[in-house]
Amino acid sequence: AVIVDVTASRAATVSTLSPRLRRMLDRAPPPPLGQPAVDLLVAPDSVRVGEQVDVVTAAWFPRDLRQQLRRPPTLQPPVIDGVWSFPQTTPTGIAATRSVRGRWYDLFISHQVVFPLVPGSVVVPRATLKYSTPVALQFFSQEERFALSSRADTLAVHPLPDAGRPAGFAGAIASGLTLERHLDPATASVGEGLGVELHL
Repeated sequence: AVIVDVTASRAATVSTLSPRLRRMLDRAPPPPLGQPAVDLLVAPDSVRVGEQVDVVTAAWFPRDLRQQLRRPPTLQPPVIDGVWSFPQTTPTGIAATRSVRGRWYDLFISHQVVFPLVPGSVVVPRATLKYSTPVALQFFSQEERFALSSRADTLAVHPLPDAGRPAGFAGAIASGLTLERHLDPATASVGEGLGVELHL
């Protein structure tokens, strides 16, 4: 007989999730015991026009329920009006795991970065989680469909300060900008492709 000891590891999460995103997930409330849950995480919740806001849809599944799924769950992140939205790359499968009172949960996430365009109160609508479980153990058995919604949230967007603001200015501002160009690889032969990245 061969015995394999398996210990929990966060290596996959550490390598694929940004530190900013990991901090948000660490502050997320624990899911209800034994039930899947979808939560909406918004940070920060008060910004000025043009500042970055992270919006994360987090879906927690008890592992025994997740193992019954024939296909990954579907996350529908909120569609927010009055912002410029940019989807972020996230793991296509399980992004993290968490033990809650002795029970293991697997996490699926969707992450978007938004930049408010106008001052005022911006409503972040509910996110939706959809999944289905087989009714019986047979492979071709019918499935029961479920849909869960998160809470909605509100983002407070403050106008830019008037001090030093040019007349007629109505856009976003920034400071300390740098622009870098990277080639990968640095050398190539005739006909070969080069990857060019611009970092602003």
